[in-house]
Amino acid sequence: MIKADSLEELSRLAKQAGENSWLLVSQNESYPAGFTLGDEDSAAGTTLKMEMQLLLETPEQNYYFANQYQDEELYKEAISQLEELMEEIRSETVEPSVMEARLHQN
Repeated sequence: MIKADSLEELSRLAKQAGENSWLLVSQNESYPAGFTLGDEDSAAGTTLKMEMQLLLETPEQNYYFANQYQDEELYKEAISQLEELMEEIRSETVEPSVMEARLHQN
């Protein structure tokens, strides 16, 4: 398995492989450890961590990309790029535990 340096690189590889590629997508949002919601159930002042894991399977090689976003705007940009890619190639959204199991198989 080869680690892609960026979402753009993974997108390029997926487009090159064309219909022979398969993309697994896992996304997870979390607050820092020990965080509890207040009376208002407000998360104000906390940093939401958004993690994206992608596994691109092609006949020749498998590619992996993961990134953790703390900036919501950067995360939204990445989601937009991901949605475009998912329209172009076969893909499936899976739970983080399924992604971890799949990564350990490779």
